[in-house]
Amino acid sequence: MAVAFRVNVKGLEQTRAYFKRLGKQIPASAVPDGLVELGLWIQSNAAREQIIRGGPKGAPPDARQLTSRTGTLRRSIRVDRQGLPKVVSVGSDLEYARPHELGSPKQNLPARPYLTPAAAEAERRGLPESIMNKHIRRAISGSAT
Repeated sequence: MAVAFRVNVKGLEQTRAYFKRLGKQIPASAVPDGLVELGLWIQSNAAREQIIRGGPKGAPPDARQLTSRTGTLRRSIRVDRQGLPKVVSVGSDLEYARPHELGSPKQNLPARPYLTPAAAEAERRGLPESIMNKHIRRAISGSAT
């Protein structure tokens, strides 16, 4: 991906050690399922809340937040599951995704991040912990979705 935000689980090894002391194991599906759900939440928030829709053609862009006229960048944000079971990445392959997220002095483009604020919002809401807890409980109890 041209730009991506990696999602991994802090404290996973400590959690596994805790379960091992209890004589149990974290079910294999719990961590990947939780990571994918968290990645999808970040993807959705970045596309829907962090990128402003519309704006008249030729109007100057908002210097603080990314604007979108066509929706191409919003639609390009994907969750890459190749790092499972430990990591998912959320990002875009579009050439201009990275300069918008990080800024580009060479292109005179200020940083207008959309992935980083989405991940920060997930953290602010306590989603990493609550989503992982939900998937671990669900996997232990054997219930589906």
